[in-house]
Amino acid sequence: MVAVTQTFSHHVALDLSVWLSRCAENYTPIEVNRIRAVLAYVQRLYAECRHPDTQFSIFTHAVHAANLLLDLKLDSEAVMACLLFAAPDLVSVDSIREQFGQGVTRLVEGVQRVKRINSLQQTENTLFTMDERAAQIEAMRKMILAMVEDMRVVLVKLAWRTQTMLSLADCSTERAQKIARETLDIFAPLANRLGIWQMKWALEDLAFRYLHPEEYKHIASLLDEKRDERQAYIDQVQHTLRLALDKAHIKAEVSGR
Repeated sequence: MVAVTQTFSHHVALDLSVWLSRCAENYTPIEVNRIRAVLAYVQRLYAECRHPDTQFSIFTHAVHAANLLLDLKLDSEAVMACLLFAAPDLVSVDSIREQFGQGVTRLVEGVQRVKRINSLQQTENTLFTMDERAAQIEAMRKMILAMVEDMRVVLVKLAWRTQTMLSLADCSTERAQKIARETLDIFAPLANRLGIWQMKWALEDLAFRYLHPEEYKHIASLLDEKRDERQAYIDQVQHTLRLALDKAHIKAEVSGR
C-alpha cells in the first residue's frame, strides 16, 4: 500500500527542464518540440486556474498527470492530450486543432466525452438497492469503454484521476470521500480492465485512505514496521537468483519489490 502510493506523488516538484529531458529520452526531437509548445501554451492558458477539488494549480496538476503517462511509456500525443485536458473549458476545440493538429485534438475530444459521461454518474440515487447500484456502476464502466474510439483517452482520464487522488489532502472530508467512492467504483476497475496494475493499486489505496482513514493508518503502520524485514528477504532472494542464473550461464536482470 505505502509503496504504491509513494510511486505516484504530487509532493515531488517537477522541474520542467528535467521533465522535458525525460521526454527527450522517449520521443523524437520533433515530438519533444511539440510537447514543449503544448507546455508553453497551457502554462499561459491555465495561468491562475486552480483544480476545484484539490486547489492545486491546474498547470501543476496537468504536468504531473502527463508525467504519469510518461512513466507508463505512452506516446507523445497522449502526453500532449493530457496536458490539454482542461483546455476545452477555456478555449474552443477548433482553436486546439489549429494549434496542435487533428491527432491530439481527437484525444482531447474523447476525454471531453468521458468527462460528460462521468458527470451523469454524479447524481447518486439513494433508493437503489446494492444490486441495482452495482449494475449501474458496471453499466457506466461499459459505457465509457464503448464510447471511446481510442483507449489512450481512458488512460489520460485515469492519469488525471490518479493525480486528483494524490492531491486531496486539503479537500473537505465529505467531498474527498465522494471522489474516493467514485474512484473505487469506476476508475480503479477501468485501470484493472486495461491491465494498468500500478495505477489500479494506487487508485485503490488512495480511495481506501479517504474512505477508511483509521484502518488505512493502522495497516500503513504495520507495513512500515515490517519494511526492513521484507527488504532484507527480497535482497536475499535476488542474490540467490543471480547466483543460480550465473551458474546456468543465463544472462538476466533481477529486480524485486
